[in-house]
Amino acid sequence: MLQKYVVNAITGDLDLVTNFNGTASQYVRGDGQLANFPTISGGGASVSYYLNGSVSQGTFGGVAMKQINKTPIIGTGTDFTINADGYIQSFITDANDPSQLQIAGGNWNFETYFSASSSGGTPSFYVELYKWDGATLTLIASNSGTPEGITGGTAIDLYLTALAVPQTTLALTDRLVVRIYVTHSGRIIKLHTEDNHLSQIITTFSTGLTALNGLTAQVQNLAVGTSGTDFAISSLTSIHTFNLPTASATNRGALSSTDWSTFNGKQNTISLTTTGTSGAATLVGSTLNVPNYATSSSGVFGLTNSSGVYTFYSTLILAMAAASSGQTIEMFADYTETSGGVTLKNGVSINGNSHTYTLNKTGTDSALIDNGIAVDCSINNIKIVRTGGTASTVSNACILLSGASNIKTDAIFSSVVGVAIILNNANCYLNGGKSFTTGYHSIYVLAGNLLNHYNELNVADYYYGINNSGTIINCHVVSKGSITNSIVLSSGTAVNCSATALTTNASTTFSNSGVALNCSGKNISGGGFGNSGKAENCSGYSTSSTGFSGSSSSININCSGYSISGVGLGGYNGQFFGCIGYSTGNYGMSVSNGGDGQNHIVNCSGISTAASAGYFAYTPNNGGIKNCTFKSLYNSSAGHGVELPYNNSVNGCNIYVTGTGANCLYKSTAGTIKYALNVFEGATTPVNANITQGVINVLDIQGNILM
Repeated sequence: MLQKYVVNAITGDLDLVTNFNGTASQYVRGDGQLANFPTISGGGASVSYYLNGSVSQGTFGGVAMKQINKTPIIGTGTDFTINADGYIQSFITDANDPSQLQIAGGNWNFETYFSASSSGGTPSFYVELYKWDGATLTLIASNSGTPEGITGGTAIDLYLTALAVPQTTLALTDRLVVRIYVTHSGRIIKLHTEDNHLSQIITTFSTGLTALNGLTAQVQNLAVGTSGTDFAISSLTSIHTFNLPTASATNRGALSSTDWSTFNGKQNTISLTTTGTSGAATLVGSTLNVPNYATSSSGVFGLTNSSGVYTFYSTLILAMAAASSGQTIEMFADYTETSGGVTLKNGVSINGNSHTYTLNKTGTDSALIDNGIAVDCSINNIKIVRTGGTASTVSNACILLSGASNIKTDAIFSSVVGVAIILNNANCYLNGGKSFTTGYHSIYVLAGNLLNHYNELNVADYYYGINNSGTIINCHVVSKGSITNSIVLSSGTAVNCSATALTTNASTTFSNSGVALNCSGKNISGGGFGNSGKAENCSGYSTSSTGFSGSSSSININCSGYSISGVGLGGYNGQFFGCIGYSTGNYGMSVSNGGDGQNHIVNCSGISTAASAGYFAYTPNNGGIKNCTFKSLYNSSAGHGVELPYNNSVNGCNIYVTGTGANCLYKSTAGTIKYALNVFEGATTPVNANITQGVINVLDIQGNILM
């Protein structure tokens, strides 16, 4: 036993030291000093398997297999011979072996015994490793690219070969299969197993920890979490998570620092008083005073003075008359007005505190108006309803602006019989909000600007969501009723707007005769987007009609149309530049009836999966078809690239077909087509026999062709 002595300075004797002031993880070194025991981070050796050739495992995937087992068979050896190139033998582990979820990546070393019937030649072998999931053999690794030569001739020699095995995910029920392939080189090759020729496989499996809390992954990790309602350990795959939830009314767990502070700083018992009829509620010490505010119709609307004291009014009309610029009228209960509308005042805002203000009156009064005077204010946290009146497009609205007003709002405007919003001044702005109608048109912008607005149309008739003659920006309309008209009709300017029909709409969802930029229309029955004005970067979608249509001398730039069963992009007397049409049931692009010089198709694309890519039915000398791409994916003789019922011109286009017998240029009757500088692809006969080339001159000295 190691002992430590020190010299007693008084007696000169050696005294035994019994207390080293160390820890349980330390020991006394030979020189009498304390030192730490070394830490152990893990252990375990590689798992080895043996090829037991005498044990039959049965047939797997049509292959008879012998046994792979961790215990070798020592006794009479079992040999296998082959006199041709092929698998000399296949081996499989027992059921539920290795019972691991993963193979760690690394080298597997195979120690096998071979002999040949004679020396010479270049016989060799390689190994393959598979996993068997009960139905399928899946290859994991093979060293067929680096076979091991059998060079010992008739002598039984030990051959060592390495197999690079990638990290591989396993199921606990997966079994491992080893197959040994021999190239015999004109000799009889013999594989020796068992007895003194134990063929061994050294794997990357570990003999260390095999299972922890039901997990068998070789590498396992610890983690912390807060899931659940009580402390628990969750063990999944290779991770043990210690879950300690935050304590609550339903959770048993750790107390959060926030809750601790709340508990520690809890309020003493509060006594309630109701002194006064106005002003803010106060908490002094343990006394809460809430004034006895008026709650009847005599005090629904309130204005505060500079001290925060409220004065209450029975109607919004009275409160607005008393208010001054810079004040906000607050609403403390739902209210229904029956006498008339309210004239807004410049600088006086309204805060509805999530209440509803209703005007229920016959006639054509609007709930809120500016009376032709410029008003700058905000209207928020309120729902404004108009009911009981007579439908009109110039009055009887939730809000009507006829002055150069600027209203910022998040209000909901809801009309049962009339129009929700009417704007009728070129310099007025209504910014924000939502509107809902159930009995008439939703919004009329006769003049002015509507910004950042959402409208929902719930009528089953011919009504509009937005009828715009001014400017609408970032406005979106959704129709939930079966209507027969466009849900957005715009003859003014529309930017970043959309119209979506969720039910039957027999008309075009978004109809533009003004200027439209970045707008879209979506319809499940009628057309998606219709343009008779100027449209750029606009799109249309329809399930059964034309996705996007441009007509009546329209200008269409970088627009697109998609249809399931109708034409993708269609036109009548329009000009199309950089547009795309796609259809899964009709022509990708179709333009017709252009008078002289009216139709121009330039840099456009048409794609169809069920018909010809393009169909252009108009007379010649009208601009023709230039620098376009047409692609028919319709695998039929009717899937032409471009159909031309009338004489026309096609210049500089890429035209592709897939159907046997289809033409890149097709005409059902004899006629003359001027075509030049095109690229035809996919057609055995690119140009239909009915077409006569209309280009009669060759390149002139400047390289021009007269079209």
